[in-house]
Amino acid sequence: RKECWRLEDEINLRDLIEVLLRGKWLIAAVTLAAVACAAVVSFFVLPPQYEGRATLMVNQPKVAPPQQSSSLDVLLQALSKYPEMTLETYRAQVTNPYVLKRVIEELQLDPQKYTISGLKKAIRTEVVKDTSLIRIIVKGEDPAEVTRIANSVAGRFLDFISGKSQEQLGQSLVFLKEQMAAEEKALAEAVAEYKKFLAQPGGVQELKAEIEARLTLLTEFKNQLTKNEVEISKTKAALQQVESDLAQTPEKLVTKKSLADDPYLLQVAGEVSGSSPGRLSQLRMESEEINAIYIALGRTRADLRAKLADLTGQQKELRVKVDEGQRQLEQLQAELAEKQAMDDRLAQRVENIRNNYKMLSTRYEEARLSHSAKLGEASVVFLAPAIEPEEPVGPRKMLNVAVAGVLGVMVSVFVVFFLEFWRRSEPQAPPGAGREGPPL
Repeated sequence: RKECWRLEDEINLRDLIEVLLRGKWLIAAVTLAAVACAAVVSFFVLPPQYEGRATLMVNQPKVAPPQQSSSLDVLLQALSKYPEMTLETYRAQVTNPYVLKRVIEELQLDPQKYTISGLKKAIRTEVVKDTSLIRIIVKGEDPAEVTRIANSVAGRFLDFISGKSQEQLGQSLVFLKEQMAAEEKALAEAVAEYKKFLAQPGGVQELKAEIEARLTLLTEFKNQLTKNEVEISKTKAALQQVESDLAQTPEKLVTKKSLADDPYLLQVAGEVSGSSPGRLSQLRMESEEINAIYIALGRTRADLRAKLADLTGQQKELRVKVDEGQRQLEQLQAELAEKQAMDDRLAQRVENIRNNYKMLSTRYEEARLSHSAKLGEASVVFLAPAIEPEEPVGPRKMLNVAVAGVLGVMVSVFVVFFLEFWRRSEPQAPPGAGREGPPL
């Protein structure tokens, strides 16, 4: 039962065609009425529409890229060059309220008919694909009027772009000139401070020369100290050897000899004692003499000790000089490092300000030339003025009739189906209604 009920509720294609056939006269009547109304309105009611078309060509000057990559140079270049805009930016500015207001004032258009917003709706702008052309299209009922409006919009737009460009470049010139004056003043102050620093005693070059002299003297002291240490080592070795030799050498020499060894002494002893020389020759005698070698070694030792003491004293003096020279050298080097840092900072400041001034001067000249050349006037060219149209572009009568016919068919079909739905959805009498009851 459920399946039968579904089949009964389904509307097949045959039913749809039958519904349309039953309502064919209604569909035809509604469609013809819509077509007739559209024809009457399009051919007899709607006024013809004309379009005035003016063409602009964007010819933006090419500016060489900056040679330096510093942020200051990029900023200055942006201030000094002609402002770049894309085609889309130019297209959007065509209907600028300022431009439209100038057009209304110039052509003395009816303020009731042509407000700024109303005039903007009548203007259409487009960029011609793959070109640098901008087309200004004005649509209206009067062909002469739309032509005048299109040409006026193009002219006032050129004036607007040129004026804004000159205004921006003029502001850039003022800014760059002020910055040049500020940098020139800063440069003079920096140079004066640097000169004052260089005029102070104990400058960088003077300290370098003094450090060089101190270094040479310190090197000489160190060389002398090295020689002194070598000489001390030699002297100590020699002294040690002399003391060793002195320890092995007797202080006095003892000699034993007979009187016969000395004829003169033997003769004198014989005369004194009256003894015969033969008897006296048997006598022996001992004598002590100071050892000359011992005395020489003693003197050498004394000389070496004196020399060692002198060398030790010289060593102490040299070490004091080396320590003092090293300390003074470190002080000079620290002072040099501080003054060198100050010198580098001041010199770098002067150099930076000088470079900034050069960049400002260069960009100022570029901005001045751009301002004098009036690049804004050459950036957009009025390529083709609008010509009064001979044929209207609207209304599109046949298209309107065709659209009205399609809409009439759609509406009439909807009405037919709605009526069929309404007829089928009417409430029906329940089974058995109207029958008389069984007799009592």
